[in-house]
Amino acid sequence: MYNKKATISEREMLMFHRLKQTIAAHPVALALIFFLFYFAGFFGLEQLISQPKYIIYCGLDSLIPFNEWFIFAYGAWFALIPWALITLLIRDRSSYFYLCAVMFSGMAISLLLYLLFPNGVQLRPETIAGDNIAASLMQMVWAVDTSTNVCPSIHVSTTVAIFLAVRRSRIWQRRSLVVGGCGVLAALICLSTVFLKQHSVIDVLCGIALTLVLHLVVSRLMARSQFTLQSGQAERVSISRG
Repeated sequence: MYNKKATISEREMLMFHRLKQTIAAHPVALALIFFLFYFAGFFGLEQLISQPKYIIYCGLDSLIPFNEWFIFAYGAWFALIPWALITLLIRDRSSYFYLCAVMFSGMAISLLLYLLFPNGVQLRPETIAGDNIAASLMQMVWAVDTSTNVCPSIHVSTTVAIFLAVRRSRIWQRRSLVVGGCGVLAALICLSTVFLKQHSVIDVLCGIALTLVLHLVVSRLMARSQFTLQSGQAERVSISRG
């Protein structure tokens, strides 16, 4: 019985190791394949769910004024993702795979929750008072981005994941200015989602909570995987010497 369990465990370890090798050998393909499925799922849900079943709202939402100038912080998100992925891919593979695991898992879970619990917000003002470039950009965003599929906020969950990846990466361990700057930008992006009435405060909190839970899970799995790998290497060395 013991040998059978040991054999099953060894097989699982071997399969997991082969999967890791495949992913490690094709890190760019991992991101490209995920985003292909993600965009298909996201825009598919946008068409499928036109009338949300659950409206997300809390009292704080009414206290936060609309401010179109946050569109620039909101738009920075679209540059932050490729910057983080490309930089970590080139300079810190461990943090790259950490980011992929946390961020991609959060995005996939969010899509699943949108499907199971169709939700939306009713926070957008009917018109924008200002006549400026920020207002024009905001109108463009609203034209293509509906008020559905909001909780948890993917904008927020991915932003927090990127900040955590930057904070843990060996690249910036001695560059507090970069980490601090990333933290400020992350905070502004999260704030922009509520000041632009794209999300409720509840969406933001759920996005943060989702990423923090995934951070703990992924960090533990990566630490356990590294420990198992080192133990296996030490065992093989011991056997060869014996």
